[in-house]
Amino acid sequence: MKHLFLFGGSPPFSPILGGEFASISLSKSKPKIGVLFVERPGWKDYMTKYTASLEAYGLRDFLFLPLSPYLSKKDFKELGSCTGIIIGGGNTEKYRNYIVDTPIGETIRRLYENGVPVAVFLPER
Repeated sequence: MKHLFLFGGSPPFSPILGGEFASISLSKSKPKIGVLFVERPGWKDYMTKYTASLEAYGLRDFLFLPLSPYLSKKDFKELGSCTGIIIGGGNTEKYRNYIVDTPIGETIRRLYENGVPVAVFLPER
């Protein structure tokens, strides 16, 4: 089964959908959530907006992966082991450049096809 969560605006997850995302992620062995984002000043403090509601459901392991044109083999291996993926909001064009038709996008697509939930926060216009 495939699970795609699309949110308009900023995090956090709504309580019901956050619980569903967490439940699916926790049902897999070694739960770990990958948070993909465009790096900018203050990003570390902002990550709690993504993680706090999921931690309330028992998720504890998070991979924070700033997107760039070049990811290390270690980053790809870590991303490939995630049981949930969150793609942050912000500059849609940058996300498109880093994800669509790239090895990162292919990794996300493969995980999604294998039942890993993917949540995307889309900027409000």
